[in-house]
Amino acid sequence: MHLIVTSINYVNYADSRKTNLQRVATEVMSERDAPNVRWVSLNYIGEKADVPPSFEVHNVLKRNSKQTIRNDRELPYVKDIFDCCSKMDCKYFGYLNSDILLPEDFFDVFDEEKNAYMFRRKDITSVTKNTFAEKKFRVLSENHLGVDGIFFEREWWIKNRNQFSDDLILGEPEWDLYYERKIKSTTKDYIIERSIFHVFHETTWTLKSPGAKNNRKINRAF
Repeated sequence: MHLIVTSINYVNYADSRKTNLQRVATEVMSERDAPNVRWVSLNYIGEKADVPPSFEVHNVLKRNSKQTIRNDRELPYVKDIFDCCSKMDCKYFGYLNSDILLPEDFFDVFDEEKNAYMFRRKDITSVTKNTFAEKKFRVLSENHLGVDGIFFEREWWIKNRNQFSDDLILGEPEWDLYYERKIKSTTKDYIIERSIFHVFHETTWTLKSPGAKNNRKINRAF
């Protein structure tokens, strides 16, 4: 079995509903625990992460977009997360949004031994850990264009990391679209599939924040 580092960036939401969605998702993730999966939450120094015991909390993130570009939120940089993961002992590593629900067979896809893996989501009705396991939900939409999970073969990332922008900000629009386009232009040895789940909730994206403008500028200069 290949060792797979699977990371999130736990968010201390002020919104109780988002906190609950994140809690259920991380509980489901912990149910997928296996000897070859290493669960990690990457956070800032001193930041707390209320994650299940199977998660390691690494307070190693340094760059903060609120400090670097005066963003309106303290959001980390995507590449910093991938770089931190790539320093860990593994065959593959990746990042998932912290409210993503994983199916039981999620990690089977890594038997394909590709350079990169991208995962789109299906939006579903509300679930608990148990009702998700029992498949007691309805799929509401399979049309979301974004990517909510990206994984790399470690050695491929180390060789090709300089192809990717240093400055895309997590949690702002278009970082995932950039990564999808860049992966597709850098290797033909990838998988993209719609195999993960997400409880539907209204999301209001702003394109006016410094972080959003930053990401859109990088994406359009691609």
